[in-house]
Amino acid sequence: MIAVITGDIINSQHAETEVWITKLKNLLENWGSAPGTWEIYRGDEFQFKCKIDDVFWRFLAIKSLIKSQENLDVRIAIGIGEENFSSEKIMESNGTAYVHSGRLLNDLKAMDTPFLLKHPTIL
Repeated sequence: MIAVITGDIINSQHAETEVWITKLKNLLENWGSAPGTWEIYRGDEFQFKCKIDDVFWRFLAIKSLIKSQENLDVRIAIGIGEENFSSEKIMESNGTAYVHSGRLLNDLKAMDTPFLLKHPTIL
């Protein structure tokens, strides 16, 4: 099993993109290479995969980094599950971890909630 973090920067259109995106890229590069381990897409969304044991530390680091920027926050959805297909690009990989994480991010936006987690034995 793996963990997939899918996130969306809140208020990104009111911030200097070059500042937060550079800092986020630098952080994610410490944990793996793009586009296989992480990717930023659609301007202000990102996806990152990691070991389950690392996911909460990664979550806290991303949340802290973005919140340290004035007027910014981040929605984060964590899906824990299987990776049935691994591609050179994370956006093409598939499995329950990816599906849970992507669907939860959509739920977060609709509920105006900053964080959700889905684990097969919890939910």
